[in-house]
Amino acid sequence: MKIFYLCQTAKYAALLAGAYHLKKLENNSTYKEFVKYIQNISIQLYEPYLLGKDESGTGVYIIATDMEQNLVAKIIDSFMLTFPNTDKYNTIITDSLVQPNLFLICTLKLSNLWPLKLIFKKLLPFAVWLNRKKVYNTVISTQT
Repeated sequence: MKIFYLCQTAKYAALLAGAYHLKKLENNSTYKEFVKYIQNISIQLYEPYLLGKDESGTGVYIIATDMEQNLVAKIIDSFMLTFPNTDKYNTIITDSLVQPNLFLICTLKLSNLWPLKLIFKKLLPFAVWLNRKKVYNTVISTQT
């Protein structure tokens, strides 16, 4: 089985969801622990990245997107249908952060404006961290 965590935050929400799923971070971990965890992982936008396998052998993948996670989910879904050797029914594709708070939405929008890009890109991990309970709840609901 495979699970793909997508996010529209470049990578941060998907990494947080994957870390929760694999129990590399606890739901009461500090922001400092989260930053330390994500600093060691280098991923490219739109490329599936195998974060690891959980205790039941499920491959946990993350896909970092930049505001187009629905398109990426459709591409993965069509890939599973196109190639008969893949098992579509053993693949879960989920958005890591459904209904982000207003601060994260504003940070995402402002991080795309050239003069403000550097400032707001640095705020993204913190903005995602403020939504950690929603990410954790997504992971819990995916595992049940």
